Amino acid sequence: KHFIVKIPKTNIPFPGAMVIVLFGIILMVSAPDLQKTIDIVGYIPDGLPPPRYPISRLSLEHFSSLALTFVVMALLSFLEMITVGKLYSSKNGYSVEPNGELVAGGLSNIVGSFFACFPVTGGFGRSPVVANAGAKTQLTGLVSSVVVAIVLLCLTRVFAYLPKAILASIIFVAVLAIIDTDQAKYLWKVNKSECGLMLLTFLITLGIGPQYGIFISIGLSLLLVLFKSSRPGFAVLGRLPGTAIYRSIIDFPSAICV
Repeated sequence: KHFIVKIPKTNIPFPGAMVIVLFGIILMVSAPDLQKTIDIVGYIPDGLPPPRYPISRLSLEHFSSLALTFVVMALLSFLEMITVGKLYSSKNGYSVEPNGELVAGGLSNIVGSFFACFPVTGGFGRSPVVANAGAKTQLTGLVSSVVVAIVLLCLTRVFAYLPKAILASIIFVAVLAIIDTDQAKYLWKVNKSECGLMLLTFLITLGIGPQYGIFISIGLSLLLVLFKSSRPGFAVLGRLPGTAIYRSIIDFPSAICV
């Protein structure tokens, strides 16, 4: 279940994911014939990208055609960040401020654009891996950055032999840990329509992709709100005997209709 576990009868941590990665690399290096049937990561450019101004003449010429893509990427990144943040905040007992997350994500992407980084967000695959490794504070990001820098500077040739199946298995096991069946059971008891929406979103995300799952779930949620708003609840009230209090005649059969 976790990538860093305790060795039985001891308090010594055991980095299971790292051992699996090293085993896969050693296996591919010692048996080159396996590379014909098992996909490996392959060539990884070494070194850190030099900083450069992110806006060029070419990017300005294509801005109009890419504007919609920018908006979709920004919205999707923010939704992923909030979704993952709320998931782990509910598990670990802290709160998430959407405005703070938006500012942090925006500043991270602005700085990262000078180094040709990928868009910064809370990933559905990477966040569970870090959480299952025992991360508790933001210091994890600093440690991860240093490790990635060392790998890019010194170890790219080693990780080129890493099987892609091992990377997929690490992410798959990590994602299993965030599937909350108790929440689904609770929603089924209190609100079956919300539970159905959650299951449908899960199936769409699993079958098509997270971006489609998020946008389709937003649309279905709005339709569900409109449907409920168009059919408000009502009750026939009656006066309770000997009082001036009115209650529903269904909940209080002794109430007298006026």
